[in-house]
Amino acid sequence: RRRSSWVTVADLPPSYPFGAEDAPTNVVFGQEPSRLTQRISAGTLAKLVEHLTWHDFVDPDFIPMFLLTYVGFTTSSELLALLEQRFDVPIPAKIQEDPEELQSFQQFFIKPVRNRVFTVLFRWIEDHWYYFAENPGLLYRLQAFVDGPFQQGLPMAHPILKRLIDKKVAGESKEYQLFGAKVPKSRPPEVKAMNAWDQPLQFMAFHPEELARQLTLVDFEFFRAIRPTECLRQAWTKEDKTMRAPTIVRMIEHFNAVNRWVTMSVLHSESSRTRGEVVSRFIDVSAQLRAMNNYSSVMAVTAGLLSSPVTRLKKTWQQVNSSRTKLFEELVDLVSPTMNYKNLRLALHTESPPCIPFLGVPLNDLLFGDEGNEDFVGAVRLINFEKWRTIAEIIQDLRNYQSVPYSFRVEPIVRAFLENIPDTQALDEKQLHALSCEREPKSGRGSMGSGGSTEKLKGWRESFKRKAKSERNLYVLGFVSTICAIRCDPAKCSPYRHEVCHALVL
Repeated sequence: RRRSSWVTVADLPPSYPFGAEDAPTNVVFGQEPSRLTQRISAGTLAKLVEHLTWHDFVDPDFIPMFLLTYVGFTTSSELLALLEQRFDVPIPAKIQEDPEELQSFQQFFIKPVRNRVFTVLFRWIEDHWYYFAENPGLLYRLQAFVDGPFQQGLPMAHPILKRLIDKKVAGESKEYQLFGAKVPKSRPPEVKAMNAWDQPLQFMAFHPEELARQLTLVDFEFFRAIRPTECLRQAWTKEDKTMRAPTIVRMIEHFNAVNRWVTMSVLHSESSRTRGEVVSRFIDVSAQLRAMNNYSSVMAVTAGLLSSPVTRLKKTWQQVNSSRTKLFEELVDLVSPTMNYKNLRLALHTESPPCIPFLGVPLNDLLFGDEGNEDFVGAVRLINFEKWRTIAEIIQDLRNYQSVPYSFRVEPIVRAFLENIPDTQALDEKQLHALSCEREPKSGRGSMGSGGSTEKLKGWRESFKRKAKSERNLYVLGFVSTICAIRCDPAKCSPYRHEVCHALVL
């Protein structure tokens, strides 16, 4: 059996969407001499799907990146229709009467194409089942195709795809991997029921490590539920964000709640000694969160302690011992926005999962990936897949962290407290500042016990403000604009007034 050397794509019927030869008017490849396969930079939708199911070679990165981002430039219905058409490869007229060439064409073209379609469908169903679960019409079309043309064309692969669909329909999903999860070496003291604790300071009865563990479990539940579609087209900033990016919105709201809870807890007591104990406890909790790679809550807690109603409490900070003050400065350096969160990014990429990133950083990257690249390129307006490749790489990093859960056990008492954090909206920013002045009236300049510490923390906050005011960060600075989009009226708030919108930069 010999491979046909004279049948080309151009020999396929004109009605076949994939019957055009590669040309600058329909596909552009990147220049990467080190790669064995061609890397698509831009193309028509038909050409992208054609090379997604190419018969000659496979780009191992192309399929996952395409499936992570395709709803940015097409629909699930259109993609399924193209895959159905791609699977049904027509026989070129000039070889229909030549049995040897026909057999060669079937072996070296039709079969590889159908196998690629099978691979794409399998990964689509396995990794992105929610598209079908939430669209009964799309699921019906998929099942009709799999039990019809697909079964006839690839009878050996049909049971595999059929079984996968049946499992998904029945609600059987792949469990999260436990490989690499951090199992605690020892447990902190057991949690005991509360007696006469005042609700806002009830958490002081919890061991810092256990509080950090339960907060991490809550954070991870939000984080692992984020879908790739929520990360596309700046969905979390749109008017209908609660529909397009519901989990991101909920995680942001949770971040805000923790952040304000920290600030309000410090201000709750009239005693500077008690306030100092509360600050010390939150520093211990933040350090535990850092040890657990929960950078989201490290940022929330640390930023809460850095809010202006807290940092101005000179007598309170004088109650914090030097070792904790030094530990807090290390945490501040970790989450500092200097050099585009250089320290936070380095820590994130040097740690092994399980891990919860501070979501503001990837959201920032996603926004610039979207705004900094055109949707189409060239005079013929080809889909700019380099843009979607950049976005897919960011989303894939998030999915890698989502895939490895924490192995901590739920403690009902602590969990119940965290799920019912005292109302963080009870006081607005002006009221918090007024309460802070009531706790410690103004008595000159300075805040924390050490002048050096004061300058370092002040510098961190000023860095946030400068970045928010820069043209480059007009609509995003980590969670700064993201929080603003939820808590502020866009018509009345601008990026230059973030400091009056939320506690993160106050």
